Amino acid sequence: MNYIFWGGKAIGNYVLNGLIENGYVPKGIILYKDIIDQELIKKADSLNIKVLKIHSFHKQQDDLELFIIKLNVDLFISVAFPFILPSRILKLVKYPINIHTGAIPKYRGHHPLSAALLNDEPYQATTVHFMTEEVDAGDILLQDFVPIKNEDSILTIRQKLIELSLNLILTVLKQLKNGTLYPKKQIGEIIWAPKRNPEDSRVDFTKTSRYLHNFIRALVDPYPNAFAFKKGDKIVKFKKSITSNKPGVVLADLGQNHYIISTSDGIVYVETDAKLIVGEELQ
Repeated sequence: MNYIFWGGKAIGNYVLNGLIENGYVPKGIILYKDIIDQELIKKADSLNIKVLKIHSFHKQQDDLELFIIKLNVDLFISVAFPFILPSRILKLVKYPINIHTGAIPKYRGHHPLSAALLNDEPYQATTVHFMTEEVDAGDILLQDFVPIKNEDSILTIRQKLIELSLNLILTVLKQLKNGTLYPKKQIGEIIWAPKRNPEDSRVDFTKTSRYLHNFIRALVDPYPNAFAFKKGDKIVKFKKSITSNKPGVVLADLGQNHYIISTSDGIVYVETDAKLIVGEELQ
């Protein structure tokens, strides 16, 4: 199966390495700046995979087109590539495929994971779909979900979706080889997950406890943390939060029978006459 891989970052590195280990070696890799690990680039060199490194996507359209035509491929696999491919590039292959960590048509766009957390979604998805010039709008090839647990952060959810992404693209490639690939139109409400700006990470304490918990865990390291200001305009960054999506759960033991317990709208700090266990549910 002749394909070119586009992309990188944590998910792209994982998927590309997994594809190679499963025998799906690309004919070429299109690398924007340094979003693929150098060790993976060395592996590509050892396998005689052609690599095109670009620094200006919009100025190097001719280079891209020539690279693709020379390799004579019929498939793209895009994972976390930071640009939308124009029609002149998409039409060069029969199967332009993208992996998106969102339950499209919900959460199209740049930051689907943080958007899902802020909306307190119980699940988030990875979607394998055809690419079009419209962002994340192509027909769906395969989609599956992972649960979002109360103790999850954006990092743990991301890792689940990274692993799911590899499994899904391997299944899609098998379907493509077997002639059992059945694209489906996107159905349902379109929800956008737009690119976030630094000011978007400022905490609004007028929001509910549940919202603030979701807000903080959507912005843990290495993402820009949620923040607030104290006197002197000093920035305070929030690294972790604690709450629950159901009441009566012991969330933290502060020592000397002092505990934090979840309520219907947040938490309560209590002192008890008995020892409690973190995680237990009180009746």
